[in-house]
Amino acid sequence: MAKPTALLALLLAACGPTQTVQRADAPADSAVRIDPPKKSVYIRASFDSDPSPFIGRFLPDGTAVADIDENGAAQTRCSKFVGYEEIKAAGTFDEVFNASQGVSASLGFVAVGQAALSAGQNAGVRVRYTLDKKMRFAVKDADGLDQCCKAAPDQCSDLMIGEFLSGTGEVYQFAGSEAGLKAGGMLQGGGTGDFDMKNGVAWKRASTFDGVYFAFRTQAARLGGSMAKADPADCSWADNVPTSLDGTYFVGMSPPVASEATARDKAQQNAQVQAVRYLGQFIQTSTQTKSSALAGYLEDEENIKTVAQGLTRRLRAEKFCKAETVETPDGLMYATKVLVFFPKAEEKAAAASAVDAAEAGLEKAGKLTSKAKADLKKVKEGLAQ
Repeated sequence: MAKPTALLALLLAACGPTQTVQRADAPADSAVRIDPPKKSVYIRASFDSDPSPFIGRFLPDGTAVADIDENGAAQTRCSKFVGYEEIKAAGTFDEVFNASQGVSASLGFVAVGQAALSAGQNAGVRVRYTLDKKMRFAVKDADGLDQCCKAAPDQCSDLMIGEFLSGTGEVYQFAGSEAGLKAGGMLQGGGTGDFDMKNGVAWKRASTFDGVYFAFRTQAARLGGSMAKADPADCSWADNVPTSLDGTYFVGMSPPVASEATARDKAQQNAQVQAVRYLGQFIQTSTQTKSSALAGYLEDEENIKTVAQGLTRRLRAEKFCKAETVETPDGLMYATKVLVFFPKAEEKAAAASAVDAAEAGLEKAGKLTSKAKADLKKVKEGLAQ
């Protein structure tokens, strides 16, 4: 049998490109090649006919490739927005798959690189298989998933279990070099038995499978960065206001005030005022009606503040900047900024409330003329459509 030091030279870090390695005690023309594991594809800990409970489960952020295992993924409150579909597949393949340290240990596999890689690095096993079908993730409610992840970022991560492969084939574990096995007398009489040779590497059959799901693929769970995961001290959003398909963001700013708590309140009030002005534009655009009565009412700053107070429960403060200190003649003051989200689903209800507030305000001030009342009624009808 080949010496351990010679075999160690054959082991290859699986995360790199295809490489050529050579036994330390072999002539130059006996170099062998080991392919890296297929990206994002992993051998399962156990094979079965229905892995659907694992589809849509999230893998903890920061999980090392060597530790990625379907059993380590979590079904969270946001997983309910992800379903699955089964599709037919075909083709015969011969590839190296990732094998987590836990899976390798439970199945008794010796994975490529397992003996030489340090903790946290991935290894692999060779799988020769004929594919018959796939089970893959299918988002049932994209808006629901996005909103769930924003509202509860701890219920989502960057990776999820996205696909399973089903078929018939064999799993091989790394056994050293073909030359090493021959030199050690393990291949007597020219027979190979459970061994299979590829590019000078010896692989030993570890298991076979027939018509079952034997591997899974990870899938990106969210695109771009997550504001909820961003550095709390990062206030770049104040200069580059985020956008969303589900609503509108406003950045509220406070003047210098005596306390941090008051600065937060003032910043939110400023964002609410911006939302009221946005509502005025929304009403005109959505109803195709330019209401002089409503526009006149919302020109007054005090009226805007009144309407803004009614928006409090519809707006969501997502992030605050760390309060800045400001030296003033009256002493040390504080100022801050807030990122507020106005959901699109709340726009019509908020607009209707704004019209009601305008009507009540004009009536209280004795300015609700028959023309103004008819004007506001037309706006309400437009919002109700």
